[in-house]
Parts: sequence; structure tokens; C-alpha cells
Amino acid sequence: VVSGLDSAGKSRRYEFELLDRTDPERGMTSMARTTGYPCSAVAAMLARGEYRDPGVRPPEMLAADPDASARFLEALRARGLAWTETWS
Repeated sequence: VVSGLDSAGKSRRYEFELLDRTDPERGMTSMARTTGYPCSAVAAMLARGEYRDPGVRPPEMLAADPDASARFLEALRARGLAWTETWS
């Protein structure tokens, strides 16, 4: 959850919620899915040259690049991760 004031001075709140469960068919725990899938998604993006920011970067740095962020989130969706986003 992030809250603050927008450029007009109005209070805003953004909530991002991820709930994942173990995949019994593949024998993958939710922890393995929610840590491994983001890593593999970014590794694939790097290999394809879709993300070129040099150096070590925490995952939240992808937000600075809207195209890379969209590709990253789509890769997570393709791997079966789901979340909700709420603005208020």
C-alpha cells in the first residue's frame, strides 16, 4: 500500500495485492512461484535485450521504464500469477 497526495493535493491510495497458492500439479510452492517467476521473467527480458539498464537493480526499478514494466507484468500473468490493483 502506498498513500500520499497527487499533484492536485488530493489524498490518493494505491494497493497491490498478490495471493498465490502452491501448484500441486507441478509441485511448486507459492514461494517458489512468487520469487522464481519474477527472476526468470527479468532474465528472459535481459537475454532478449528488452531491458538494458546497467548494474544491479531491485525489481521496483522496472517501474521507471513503462514498457519494461508492462512486459514484466505480462510475463508474470503468462506464468499464472494473479493480483489485484486498487486506486482510491
